[in-house]
Amino acid sequence: MVTHEGRVSVREVLPDGLPSVLPNSRNCAQTSTVVSDVVAYYWYLTIGNTAYSGMVNIIFVLRIHALYSRSTKVLIGFTLLCLVELALEFYGTYYSGHEGSSNVFPSPIPGWPGCFTMIKNVHIGLFAWIPCIIVPTCFFIATMLKLRESVAVVNGGHATIGVLKDTKHISPVLLIFVRDGAFYYLLTTIITCVCTFLDSYKGKIYFTPSFPWFVAVYSLAGTHMILNLRRLGNPNAKRTQVFNAQSHSGGYESTNLKSMAFGKASQVHSIETYDMPSRYQSHDRTLV
Repeated sequence: MVTHEGRVSVREVLPDGLPSVLPNSRNCAQTSTVVSDVVAYYWYLTIGNTAYSGMVNIIFVLRIHALYSRSTKVLIGFTLLCLVELALEFYGTYYSGHEGSSNVFPSPIPGWPGCFTMIKNVHIGLFAWIPCIIVPTCFFIATMLKLRESVAVVNGGHATIGVLKDTKHISPVLLIFVRDGAFYYLLTTIITCVCTFLDSYKGKIYFTPSFPWFVAVYSLAGTHMILNLRRLGNPNAKRTQVFNAQSHSGGYESTNLKSMAFGKASQVHSIETYDMPSRYQSHDRTLV
């Protein structure tokens, strides 16, 4: 699929070099089929793009809502942000898809597959792309702020780079929320920036090869955020606490457990330390 600006005149040329006055029925049928396929393709871009990005945003909102201890303000704020993105995205893709599917003609070069279309205002797609950049960026910033806040609670109010690298003080549940969230939010932001540039560069000529990557990254982000949580919740997986155990031959051992629990919206994460007897073997500090 190639999109360009301007007007192109296409005429059939006979073997003797003279232009044909009336196209034959075979060429008309091929032209009709190509145009029909392109119209369906553009409607897929309009509806499909908005649908799956909206579903992935639902997963993003649920994750950030859980990360902020089910804060109602966070839920309402990010929900409204995603709804605005959805509306602008639908407007931009609908306008581009409608105009593109209304100006479709086959390739003027014989033997070349595909077709051409004309969109007068190629920058109308920015109404869809710019919100798609802003929303995952907000998710990424909110996730990193929560990580800084959680680490600062453990370290007496200080959150330095060295403390952030030392993940032994962070609950594995919180760690997987932050790790997956930050990584996939950043990944979706990067691929959206790339697609935005290619969508506006030289009349969208390089956008079509990049669009499958946009779909793949969003699908990967949404599915892995769910699968990684389910893997962490597997009863056969390692426990979600950080512990130290010193083995004592012939008797019990004292295990110092440190866990991080999510509190209410008015509370911050609390650290609980207690001793309990156990019959574990000697372990090193372990973190899932």
